[in-house]
Amino acid sequence: MLVVCRCNYFYEETGLSSDHNISTDSCRIPVSGEEDVGGNWLSDFDRLDLISLVAAVIFAGAAIFLVVVQILTVEPEDARADRQAVISSIVNPDLDKKIQLAKELLTAGNFGKSEILIKSLINDFPYEGAPYMLLGDFYMRNQDPLAALVEYRKGVDLNPDYLDKKTEVFQGKQVKVTLAEAKRMILDGLAKNPADAELLNYRVVLYYMQRKVAGSCG
Repeated sequence: MLVVCRCNYFYEETGLSSDHNISTDSCRIPVSGEEDVGGNWLSDFDRLDLISLVAAVIFAGAAIFLVVVQILTVEPEDARADRQAVISSIVNPDLDKKIQLAKELLTAGNFGKSEILIKSLINDFPYEGAPYMLLGDFYMRNQDPLAALVEYRKGVDLNPDYLDKKTEVFQGKQVKVTLAEAKRMILDGLAKNPADAELLNYRVVLYYMQRKVAGSCG
């Protein structure tokens, strides 16, 4: 070979022996593919490294999946309230009977028992609008339109049908009467004491309910 000959010529000229800890292989030009030029980078990892890499990829993928699912399944407040109301009705099929009983007690003037029953229904079915509307009726019968205003707001927020005259549960007329009486009490009270914090809070609720009624089908 040409390379080997030149290497031997070098030894002869310099007086060095080819046995002088130098192999003629040092002059050999490596053939293509013999040197490591990067190749498959996975070959640099041992088995534990590969397992760790795969686990990290799986974990990252799972984290992204959970984030996406969480974003897609976030419910608006109204949708969550409606779903809870349906669940409540399914869990306790006697709900309608209890509501009817509360109405009968209220109509008969049995305010003590009706109040206890209505508040127990609110505790058991916090996402059902009917008990709040009943409690509003209770306060109206007890000449407290301000307290009734607050309860009617809760009921209407949970079930807008109470302001829709096309539905069987429509109570728009009663709500409007309550708003008129509450407004009179609020304005009279603020005329005497403009800084009355409680009345100012009631006025906020009043304005809110007036907008709800104005935008309803009642």
